[in-house]
Amino acid sequence: MHGRTKKHGLLCPGGLVITALLAAPRGAADPDVEWRHYGGDPGAKKYSPLDQINKETVGQLRIAWRQSATPSEVRRDPNAPIPYEYIHTPIMAGNLRYMSTGYGTVAALDPATGKVIWFDDSTGLREQSPTVELEGVRVAGTQTRSLTYWTDGSDARILAITGQSLVALNAKTGQRYSSFGERGEIDLAKGYDRDTGGGYRWRSQPVVVRDVVVVGGLPGNATDVVSERSRARKETAPGNIRGYGVGST
Repeated sequence: MHGRTKKHGLLCPGGLVITALLAAPRGAADPDVEWRHYGGDPGAKKYSPLDQINKETVGQLRIAWRQSATPSEVRRDPNAPIPYEYIHTPIMAGNLRYMSTGYGTVAALDPATGKVIWFDDSTGLREQSPTVELEGVRVAGTQTRSLTYWTDGSDARILAITGQSLVALNAKTGQRYSSFGERGEIDLAKGYDRDTGGGYRWRSQPVVVRDVVVVGGLPGNATDVVSERSRARKETAPGNIRGYGVGST
């Protein structure tokens, strides 16, 4: 072990986020030891310089806490159903761990305890937002593979695809930016270079390049196009790659 404690985290199947060993003291956020991108860094090297876990110490690992992929605070009703799969990899920045919940919304956890610090309330989404009813629980869609963290040194945001919307959340509070898109979100079913009939689906995270949020994705009606059971049409649905300003209005 070294003089300054560091943090390690593991994600196990079944929707449980697990942390092991000791958490770094608050206020010691360090981009060199945090996991701010899906692949570790913008180049997806998937490398961490943390060295508390090695061949001598790996046998000492113990579960520090468990948290559902759809925390009870997000579910509200403890008997509400939860998704049976979870493909998400959380990110960690500024001493918070961010996750896309099983309901397709974003939550921030305390990395030392697993406690929910804030979450983007799916029941508070504006009526025009496409949502899904899951046995009476209003959800935004399904979890994505990861989220995106952006900061300019003074402002820090979590960018996420929630259902068919791109949202920007304050990294510390979880509040949406009213100036981002239309009332805090951008409808990704719109903006293709030709009519698609509506809908949008994409389960990867957005990517920020020089303050431009880049997203891929397919229109919602493209299911038959990518199905092996159906022949592709001559003119398929567009798969436009689009970019939005990180402070889009």
